[in-house]
Amino acid sequence: MKPSAPHPLDALTAALSTIEPTDTISTAGRKIILADAIRLLALEDGVRLSDDPEFIHDMRVATRRMRTLLQLLGQYYHPKARQEACAVAALAGAVTRQSSRSGCPLRRSVFTGPHRAASSDFHRESTAGPYAPQAGLWADKKFKTLADRLMQFALDPDDLLANSAPLPVEVRHIVPILLHQQLAAVRGFDPLFTDDAHPDYQTLHALRIAFKQLRYATAYFGDVLGASADAFITEIKAVQDHLGG
Repeated sequence: MKPSAPHPLDALTAALSTIEPTDTISTAGRKIILADAIRLLALEDGVRLSDDPEFIHDMRVATRRMRTLLQLLGQYYHPKARQEACAVAALAGAVTRQSSRSGCPLRRSVFTGPHRAASSDFHRESTAGPYAPQAGLWADKKFKTLADRLMQFALDPDDLLANSAPLPVEVRHIVPILLHQQLAAVRGFDPLFTDDAHPDYQTLHALRIAFKQLRYATAYFGDVLGASADAFITEIKAVQDHLGG
């Protein structure tokens, strides 16, 4: 009997590896994108076959994490590759947002098997209904091509930052700066919160987004930050909950 082809999720999972302090920041970013792509694949059956909105929510979180990561580290990649990856993440987010609003789950998987680079396209379509116009994005050939390139982006071994010494391009050089920048964005709201101030909704919403970006940036690099990162993330989540989710 001819052995069955490995599931795309298995092939992608085999390519996972932890972030190391001496990784270049671009390599670390690709590892994070790959992990979120695997999350999307793992949610595929739940989104297609279940009416549980948690699957859609989790898929939206995964696409939001990818977009935030690409915004955070975009300068370390070739502009064309970054734009393509951002386009797929944004398109996937748009589809899951529409599905969440309509309450219509994605119905039919059209995964085509392992890609030549151990990838799979995030390619779905839906039955007719209120979700159908947005579902066409998943079935669109352009999206299929972009999704395939996203996986190639995540798995690309070509590191443009390799052999860049003495430039500070490693995780241990860059991440402390990135985290302090995200923390500074939160602390920038300090003058707006005094005993006499009453921040409006827009200000509170912007602060919640700043906290969320700080949380994502911390979570991305949990491999190298250690257990202290978990406690910090828990505190940030508590603040986000207080601000409205």
